[in-house]
Amino acid sequence: MVDALFPDVTIQEALSKKETWDSYQKYWANHNWLDQNFEQIREKYEGRVVVVVNQNIAFSSDNMEEIRKEVRGFDTPNEAYIRYIPAENELLLL
Repeated sequence: MVDALFPDVTIQEALSKKETWDSYQKYWANHNWLDQNFEQIREKYEGRVVVVVNQNIAFSSDNMEEIRKEVRGFDTPNEAYIRYIPAENELLLL
C-alpha cells in the first residue's frame, strides 16, 4: 500500500527507517508532554499557537505564517508538535 505522505514507499518501509521512527517517537513524546501539562500551559499561552520541541515550549505566536517559517528552519521539523491553546471559555467550531 502506498501512502500520500510517502508516495515511493510503503508505510512499513518508512517506519522501518531509524530516522523516521525516531522522529515519530519524539513527536509523540512532545504531544504527550503537552497533554500532561495542559492546564499550566493554557494559563500562560491561551489564545496562541505553541510549538513543543524536546518536551518544552520552543515558542508561541498568534501568527501562523511566523510559526511555519520558524518550524521549517528547525533541523528536525517533523519532531515539533504544534497546537492551538484555546482561551478558557473560547468556543471552537471544527
